[in-house]
Amino acid sequence: TILHINRSHITVKNLTIIYAAHDAFATTRPAKGLVFESIRGAYCMDQGISNHGAEALVRDSQFDHNTICGIVDVYPESRVKYRDCIVENNRRGGVEFYSGDYAMENCMIRNNQGTGIIANRDATVDLRNCYIECEESKFRGVHLGDGGLVMKNCTIYNASEALTSYLTKRPEVFVLFSSAFINNRQNLELGKATGVDTTPMRFQNNRYTPASFHVFGQNYGAHQWGEYQQATGLDGNSLMQRYEGTLPPLKTGLKIGNQIIGADSDREHDK
Repeated sequence: TILHINRSHITVKNLTIIYAAHDAFATTRPAKGLVFESIRGAYCMDQGISNHGAEALVRDSQFDHNTICGIVDVYPESRVKYRDCIVENNRRGGVEFYSGDYAMENCMIRNNQGTGIIANRDATVDLRNCYIECEESKFRGVHLGDGGLVMKNCTIYNASEALTSYLTKRPEVFVLFSSAFINNRQNLELGKATGVDTTPMRFQNNRYTPASFHVFGQNYGAHQWGEYQQATGLDGNSLMQRYEGTLPPLKTGLKIGNQIIGADSDREHDK
């Protein structure tokens, strides 16, 4: 690791680290009040950034071309928010969260050689205005373990399975709202152990292009949209329709540096 922080209230700005033997940036508990702004971690043997039980804000930054992932954060104490970040072209996957609470806002995760975002070991993730693109329809968009997920105004494009999850216990929260699932081979792959309470699951106002849904042991083909809605009680006010464009509609309002991608109507700015 090139830059390792285990003290609180430190700000790192305008720093690029490449070719690290391990992580470019790493933090460890009990660090709090950390801010990373306009950093880049790239071409490293492990991650671009990895937080281990720390509390941090990471904004306007990029993590790319790393051997493992762009981001891997661990431990229940972790409280990390990523804003206006790009995670791309990493070899194992894009983002992995293990335990802890995380948020990603106005972020782009694309062209990684594995799942776009993984949340396991009771990690809870809040995704707002994020765009997740998978390379050549080979990989999953988002995978959720037993923690929780809020996905609002996000787009998942070109995944093998857009959203997958296997629940062994009642999730803290599981909400998909106003998100777009475009050009995926399968829209949802959801499983659960026997007797798991799924009442926190609320899917509303989403848009899907035609693809199958595999939910709790039952497969619904693209022509069985109504059967999926009726049997699961999910997506009652959502739509399935073809998308005729050559590129996905970018609804994120993503701002990287001075570049703004897509509409910016639902963006919560820093105060």
